[in-house]
Amino acid sequence: MTSEDKVQDLYFQHRVHVEQLEAEINKMRVWINDLQAGMYINCVYCGHRYGPDDEMDATMANALKEHIERCPKHPMSDLKNDVRMFRTAAEKWQRIAKEWERENADLRNELREYKAKVNPILEELNKEGLLT
Repeated sequence: MTSEDKVQDLYFQHRVHVEQLEAEINKMRVWINDLQAGMYINCVYCGHRYGPDDEMDATMANALKEHIERCPKHPMSDLKNDVRMFRTAAEKWQRIAKEWERENADLRNELREYKAKVNPILEELNKEGLLT
């Protein structure tokens, strides 16, 4: 058996194992959703309650996750606001950095033009011994 065959065999064994684990995870998710279907689930921060009689487009766990993302009393809301604020600040600094980059490029071009004009004059003055 070549080393390439060994690698392919090893890959196949692990791939089968990963697929089995993914199937087990999905099976557990369904089981958890079934268990939660007959229960009340509360947000511990604001007290909002989801029950078995509530009409929902999602599982109880997903409904609670969606609520947590919007709940003003949940720490997740503060985190989301912070992320929004930092993202806005980062976008602003990116715009400023791009502008500075353009300005620096313009200044570098001006400096090159200045050097192109001044260097021949300096060389001439140096030849005549006027620079020491």
